[in-house]
Amino acid sequence: MTDIGEIKNSSASMKHRIRQLGELIQEMENILGEGAEDAPLAFFEVCEEAQLQVMQLMRATFLAVQVKPN
Repeated sequence: MTDIGEIKNSSASMKHRIRQLGELIQEMENILGEGAEDAPLAFFEVCEEAQLQVMQLMRATFLAVQVKPN
Protein backbone atom coordinates (compact mmCIF):
# COMPACT_ATOMS: atom_id res chain seq x y z
CA MET A 1 0.00 0.00 0.00
CA THR A 2 1.07 3.54 -0.68
CA ASP A 3 1.01 6.17 2.01
CA ILE A 4 -0.29 9.74 1.84
CA GLY A 5 3.25 11.12 1.38
CA GLU A 6 3.65 9.18 -1.85
CA ILE A 7 0.27 10.41 -3.07
CA LYS A 8 1.31 14.02 -2.40
CA ASN A 9 4.62 13.43 -4.22
CA SER A 10 2.71 12.00 -7.18
CA SER A 11 0.38 15.00 -7.19
CA ALA A 12 3.32 17.41 -7.08
CA SER A 13 4.97 15.51 -9.92
CA MET A 14 1.83 15.75 -12.05
CA LYS A 15 1.54 19.49 -11.38
CA HIS A 16 5.18 19.92 -12.39
CA ARG A 17 4.59 18.00 -15.63
CA ILE A 18 1.52 20.10 -16.41
CA ARG A 19 3.62 23.25 -15.98
CA GLN A 20 6.28 21.78 -18.29
CA LEU A 21 3.61 20.99 -20.86
CA GLY A 22 2.36 24.57 -20.66
CA GLU A 23 5.91 25.80 -21.27
CA LEU A 24 6.20 23.52 -24.31
CA ILE A 25 2.93 24.86 -25.71
CA GLN A 26 4.23 28.41 -25.24
CA GLU A 27 7.42 27.40 -27.04
CA MET A 28 5.34 26.00 -29.91
CA GLU A 29 3.47 29.28 -30.16
CA ASN A 30 6.74 31.22 -30.19
CA ILE A 31 8.18 29.02 -32.94
CA LEU A 32 5.14 29.57 -35.12
CA GLY A 33 5.24 33.31 -34.44
CA GLU A 34 8.90 33.64 -35.38
CA GLY A 35 8.42 32.24 -38.87
CA ALA A 36 12.05 31.13 -38.96
CA GLU A 37 13.32 28.97 -41.79
CA ASP A 38 13.79 26.01 -39.46
CA ALA A 39 10.36 26.47 -37.84
CA PRO A 40 8.84 23.21 -39.20
CA LEU A 41 11.66 21.09 -37.75
CA ALA A 42 11.73 23.01 -34.47
CA PHE A 43 7.95 22.75 -34.19
CA PHE A 44 8.11 18.99 -34.85
CA GLU A 45 10.76 18.56 -32.15
CA VAL A 46 8.66 20.47 -29.62
CA CYS A 47 5.60 18.40 -30.60
CA GLU A 48 7.60 15.24 -29.91
CA GLU A 49 8.55 16.53 -26.47
CA ALA A 50 4.94 17.54 -25.78
CA GLN A 51 3.79 14.05 -26.76
CA LEU A 52 6.30 12.52 -24.34
CA GLN A 53 5.14 14.85 -21.55
CA VAL A 54 1.48 13.94 -22.19
CA MET A 55 2.29 10.22 -22.12
CA GLN A 56 4.19 10.61 -18.84
CA LEU A 57 1.34 12.65 -17.38
CA MET A 58 -1.19 10.02 -18.44
CA ARG A 59 0.93 7.30 -16.84
CA ALA A 60 1.35 9.27 -13.61
CA THR A 61 -2.39 9.96 -13.52
CA PHE A 62 -3.20 6.29 -14.07
CA LEU A 63 -0.83 5.27 -11.28
CA ALA A 64 -2.26 7.91 -8.94
CA VAL A 65 -5.78 6.61 -9.53
CA GLN A 66 -4.62 3.09 -8.67
CA VAL A 67 -3.30 4.23 -5.28
CA LYS A 68 -5.74 3.82 -2.41
CA PRO A 69 -5.01 5.80 0.75
CA ASN A 70 -4.88 3.84 4.01
